[in-house]
Amino acid sequence: MKKRKKAVIGMFLLLLTASAGFLFYYIENRTLKEENLSGKGAAKEQEWSEEGEGYRLYYDESSGTYSYQIFSLENEIIEEGADIYRVAFIKEISENIIHLAISVGSPARYECFFDRETGEKSEGYFNVSAVNNRTVVYMDWTQEGEICLVIRDMFDKDMLYEEIIRDFSPTAVPSNDLTKAVFLDDTMLEIEYYVGEDYDAVKEVITIF
Repeated sequence: MKKRKKAVIGMFLLLLTASAGFLFYYIENRTLKEENLSGKGAAKEQEWSEEGEGYRLYYDESSGTYSYQIFSLENEIIEEGADIYRVAFIKEISENIIHLAISVGSPARYECFFDRETGEKSEGYFNVSAVNNRTVVYMDWTQEGEICLVIRDMFDKDMLYEEIIRDFSPTAVPSNDLTKAVFLDDTMLEIEYYVGEDYDAVKEVITIF
């Protein structure tokens, strides 16, 4: 009975952590109206716009939708989207890399990356936990159905692809198991995650090869 109670408490803490993590991620990446953007460069009908070196992000309050444009180094449009009803945000990872994320329902996010030099677009990822240059970290399922941590090159998995298997706690959404992922440098990743039926917290530093 005590073990079952502990597991229930663990699951509650897991869901609470996931919700808090999404909120912090949401705020850190400058999403939505809370930023009080000035509307500089926005089309007349749009409430505000945000512009970076390689992108434009618009919000239309009348329709409650977002639209965006991603530009190459030659200022040509790589990709654009419109009439997006979910939260959208864009972040410059470096001079050449643009990170696009679109909420698909809390705490899930669809995310992809663009290389402004080559015009390349990455495949889509869900709930990215950490990014460093071209390396991306996220939780996923293995082909055998196990929860795993994935560390890979965002554009080419032949350049880097690692699946880290641990005794991750059972959860319907793999990203809920990972509470922290921080690059200490280009080859060292610090993570914190839940293991086992009791959702015990574990901290670990992984060397990336």
